[in-house]
Amino acid sequence: MSSIDKVSAFHAGGTASVGAKRELKSAKKQVEAREPEVIKDKVDIGGKESKAKEEESPAKKKWTVMAYINGKDGNLQRLAPSVLRELEAAGSDDNLNIVAQLSRQKSVIDRFSKDWSGTRRYEVKRNPDPPPLQKEMMNWFIPPYTKNIVSPVAEDLGDKVDMADPATLTDFLKWGIKKYPAEHYAVIIYGQGGGFAGSLADSQHKSVLDNKELAGSLKEASGEAGQKMDVVAFDGSLMSQLEVADQIKDSTNIMVASEGSVSLGSLPMDAIIKNLKFELGDSGKVTPEDLAKYFVFEQKYQPGPVAEMMAPTLSAIDLREIGGVKSAFNEFAGEISKAVNLKPELKEALREDIKNTQKFVPDGSPEPYTDYRDVGHFTKVILEDDRFNNYYFPDMKPKGEALLKAIDSSLIDEAHIGKAVENATGISAYMPTDFGYDMPPSFSQPENWDPTHGYGETTVAADTQWNELLGAIAKDTKFHNMLRKIGMNNNVINKIDKIGGAGKTVAKTALGFASRAGYYESYKAMRGKPPESYFKIPGGAAAKMGIAGGAWSSYKGGKQVVGAIRDDELKNRNIAIFDGVADSISGAAVTAACIGMSFAKAASIATPAGYASVAIPIAKAVYDMWHTYKQQTAAKVGAEINKLSPSDKLDMLENDKMKVQVEQGKTYISPIVKWLINSKSSGPIDAGMLQEG
Repeated sequence: MSSIDKVSAFHAGGTASVGAKRELKSAKKQVEAREPEVIKDKVDIGGKESKAKEEESPAKKKWTVMAYINGKDGNLQRLAPSVLRELEAAGSDDNLNIVAQLSRQKSVIDRFSKDWSGTRRYEVKRNPDPPPLQKEMMNWFIPPYTKNIVSPVAEDLGDKVDMADPATLTDFLKWGIKKYPAEHYAVIIYGQGGGFAGSLADSQHKSVLDNKELAGSLKEASGEAGQKMDVVAFDGSLMSQLEVADQIKDSTNIMVASEGSVSLGSLPMDAIIKNLKFELGDSGKVTPEDLAKYFVFEQKYQPGPVAEMMAPTLSAIDLREIGGVKSAFNEFAGEISKAVNLKPELKEALREDIKNTQKFVPDGSPEPYTDYRDVGHFTKVILEDDRFNNYYFPDMKPKGEALLKAIDSSLIDEAHIGKAVENATGISAYMPTDFGYDMPPSFSQPENWDPTHGYGETTVAADTQWNELLGAIAKDTKFHNMLRKIGMNNNVINKIDKIGGAGKTVAKTALGFASRAGYYESYKAMRGKPPESYFKIPGGAAAKMGIAGGAWSSYKGGKQVVGAIRDDELKNRNIAIFDGVADSISGAAVTAACIGMSFAKAASIATPAGYASVAIPIAKAVYDMWHTYKQQTAAKVGAEINKLSPSDKLDMLENDKMKVQVEQGKTYISPIVKWLINSKSSGPIDAGMLQEG
């Protein structure tokens, strides 16, 4: 039984707090030792030959890249293998080691596709015939998802490994460092991210790796290597955060991460690692800063639609400078605190400025992610606000400018592409206006629920005045305050809050249900059948519901057409209009089919309308997928950056440092494509997992 199998055995379900679970695991691991390796058919009696072999170690290469690929959350089980295939486009050579640990959660589809699940380690070899982009995109959606992997399996760790357990990460990093020593080490962490809330969610074990645990794993790896990790790159969402950077700065020199979401497959790892490999072959030298720049370059110069869909923000941060950022952030927070203490009316002004600061997750998404905002933009908003910049507060401007300068000094480079992130400057922080009032994502109130999401445990909260300032300006809703005044506790308030939220959406939910009922009955009409029951609703009633549901779909489609025509910033307006027209006609066909099924005088229109209601959505989905596929492929394959050498790319980036990469306008992404790239496959960690541990 391997050490990884032992680690995984300690994870069980339950509702214990994160701290309690981790303490239990830690206590058990302390009394457990790694089993000795047994060498068959040979006994070591301490001879000269044995001692010589013990002293032998692999020769150091220039770089070792260790990819920790967690496919054990949502649809990442189908997307994670693509990261390994991208690494194989480069592969190891005399200058470069690439090793990976790939984990996949079991899927129902695996029964038919015969795909493997569990956790495996690989020595990544070059695939001389890697799948072309077109084929790789199909690999994301057509099983078996692990096909076309050519690298040999170094170890099969089984199906019980918890990828969010710090011991699992530590064991992999130590294995990679000991077996594949190098002058420089890069760690790629692929999986769901959540900023200060943690990363690497493992839904099989209902666990999340918090940043203290991450820092501990990186520290142990650094001890094994005798040096800090040169680069840690997060191929996941929301990790370019001051709270994350400060937590891991003692064991890592450079952090690469996104302020926003990383969707679909991953960052363009194939191009990034190819740059590393080819430059090592040409010049024999690639610095950690160079590798970090390759990450930013390949994202910065992605064609706009590709970048907006995949990862519109990416930052390379020198963690040796992050202490200066935290110090300047503390000074600026202290100055703002003086202002709100002197003039309490400025609390509302500060809440307004926070709300006007660049954010990365839309309203309506789970907490705490909607409150992740850009530090540099926040500073600029405050400095442009005359309420904070007047003779009462003469130190506000110099301290704000010092913070901006510190951020600039810490950034090796950064990319932000698209209208939605036009004010991003590279580093985010937690900026709620209702600090301490968040309700849990579930209907019930967990016993150990923390409305600040454990923010007080971060080093930024411990070492700065920021969380005190957030607490000073915190304001709950008037409705919640009214409920508290009449004696209701948080558990009851949460239930009322959830019921109220459900009440707001009940009409839309009912119309959506009616729309689905309408499409179902339309399908029956196409086949010449009478109405049938839908979720135990009698067929006749379901068909009548479908009349309203079809009208609702038609209305939404028409609304989209009007919106697209009026939106001057929309770059691919024609696609948005096409989708809206298709939805409108399809909805009208549903209504007509259901009318034909409900009223004898209109029976003749039921079948042809049913055909239209089924054919049009299929045609729309095919067209949207084809157009997106064609657009993505053409943009990537035809990009001029593919023709540049790695050194040319660095020169280009140096001459274009910190250029604002804002594509004019915005890109419409069809609902079917959004579903494919966002259906439990991208964005932040499920907030419900945070409370379970």
